[in-house]
Amino acid sequence: KIDNLSDYSEYSVAYDQFQGGFYTYFPTGNGGFLDPTQQVHGHDALTKQSHELRISSPAGERYKLTAGVFFQRQTDRIVADYYINGLAAIPNSPAVPKAGDDLFATRAYRVDRDYAAFIDGSFDITPQLTLAGGIRVFKYNNTFVGFSGFLSNTRAANCVPVVADDRVCNNFDRQAKQTSETHRVNLTWKIDPDRLVYATYSTGYRPGGNNRRPNVNPYVPDTLDNYELGFKTSWFDRKLRLNGALFYEKWKNLQYGLSPVGSSGVTNIYNAGNARVYGAEMDFNLRLGGLNLSGSGALIDGKLTTDFCSFDTNGNPDCSLGVVAAPRGTPLPVQPRFKGNMTARYEFDMGKAKAFVQASLNHQSGTRSYLTTREADLLGRTRGFETFDFSLGAKVSGFDVSAFIENAFDKRGILSINTVCTPSICGGAARYYPIKPQVFGIKLGHDL
Repeated sequence: KIDNLSDYSEYSVAYDQFQGGFYTYFPTGNGGFLDPTQQVHGHDALTKQSHELRISSPAGERYKLTAGVFFQRQTDRIVADYYINGLAAIPNSPAVPKAGDDLFATRAYRVDRDYAAFIDGSFDITPQLTLAGGIRVFKYNNTFVGFSGFLSNTRAANCVPVVADDRVCNNFDRQAKQTSETHRVNLTWKIDPDRLVYATYSTGYRPGGNNRRPNVNPYVPDTLDNYELGFKTSWFDRKLRLNGALFYEKWKNLQYGLSPVGSSGVTNIYNAGNARVYGAEMDFNLRLGGLNLSGSGALIDGKLTTDFCSFDTNGNPDCSLGVVAAPRGTPLPVQPRFKGNMTARYEFDMGKAKAFVQASLNHQSGTRSYLTTREADLLGRTRGFETFDFSLGAKVSGFDVSAFIENAFDKRGILSINTVCTPSICGGAARYYPIKPQVFGIKLGHDL
């Protein structure tokens, strides 16, 4: 069970400016007004059960095989109250029936069912060459029923009356189901005990689902085709370890969460079209006596390959409108184009103690916070940033003591920019999510 209570005044103030008092103007009937401060009480009662039966062939044979079946059922009974104290008692109250002082209420029940059968195996063609592969066939059946909305939504034609203590009607009753499969093929060549290269083709699949906005369509599954070439190597008597990979991914019907104007702040999941991703990643570790150098980095270039169409009056993407929310070639959001780190650690003897000093550099480039052009332009991009971490310490007689400082220069790197409601309304009060500030301390440990 999850229960939380949070302040909602930022949302109500922003919408008050946009809608001229709807969220803050509540006459009590005696010449006064309600305190319009709004709060949110959210409650989720979740259950989950999963079962798997698996069988594997003996290890050490040229043929290796694992097969099995899987079942999982998850439920979530959702109660969300967006309330203003005293709202139900005022004349001509906009409170939602059977929901106390709620200006907006959600009463919903979600069930996700997953079934799968899988087989995965490998065959040593030679002692150095191994072919591996697998397939997973699965079915999902997800249902979502209940009410979400304002008083006006209870009076709409699509709100079907129900006999229940917590709501007067259901304005959504959705089902999403499909059967599909994912698969993988991998070829590995062990050149020698210290070096191998591999090639992988694999697919990914994320189930579709249901939106709770009454007129917003369900979203279909998105799929991924991944093509990867890589290597894992050691050199110079294993003093140097060097690993790397190049990959290309085709992403179809990518799922993207957005709350357009007119969605009452509810986030809908859309299929935003297709995308492609080019990537390269590498890591190394070099030992030079007491000095150890290590690092890793990833370069990611992801862009849409189709237009993400703008929204119709029901909140669904509609390409016939001739307007795009994000055109082909738009960079994918959140993921920085480059991210990497470097660490230098020097270990040495100091009397009977094993001591060390260490320094690390972390860097990531700026990111786009939204996929859609309008929202991305309103909020702007984050900037790239670097942070430095330092530590020193020693180990003696089973005791470890070290001093550290993380983000040594107290850099305020921004990971993402977001808003409490749609950016065209709440963009002036955007939220910036920073990295952890400077932290320093001492650690003491003992081996028992």
